[in-house]
Amino acid sequence: MKIRTFLSILFIVMVAPLMMGCLCSGPILQKMNERRVDTFNSYAVYRKGCTNDFALEGTRYDSHKSYHAFLLIREDILVAAQLQTNETLSLEDIRTIYDLHFFNGQETTRNVPPHFERVAILPKNDISIGIQDHYPGAGWVVLMPVTIVVDVVTFPFQVIYVLCMGKYGT
Repeated sequence: MKIRTFLSILFIVMVAPLMMGCLCSGPILQKMNERRVDTFNSYAVYRKGCTNDFALEGTRYDSHKSYHAFLLIREDILVAAQLQTNETLSLEDIRTIYDLHFFNGQETTRNVPPHFERVAILPKNDISIGIQDHYPGAGWVVLMPVTIVVDVVTFPFQVIYVLCMGKYGT
């Protein structure tokens, strides 16, 4: 009984590190973890009346196209940067807000939001605000159980393949 337990533990210890990057499940894991971020470059600041509601005018870039848009800055974003009492936003304020944090799911519109007026034009800048992240490969997760089974079944062949590739290059 002790030998059987010892052999089982030895097998798990030897096999576990090799199964972390197996030939079938490794590429699927890479595909699942791909990330794409929509960005926004601003060139004007808008404010709604006497409130602390701000919007930035600029260009929104996603994976397919770019277009003119307005980024609505939520109250919680201003509070996080301690800018909720400002009457306008400067380029430095925008850097302060977005350099340290990523706020996912920010809203953009194609038209000026109602009752917003332009309060500042920003100088040319290279600030790229990440506004929405996407994981387009998330659907590949349905293949993971199959690839794990294939990796376990073909494990001896994968070991030979990996050892030969290490010995002979590429």
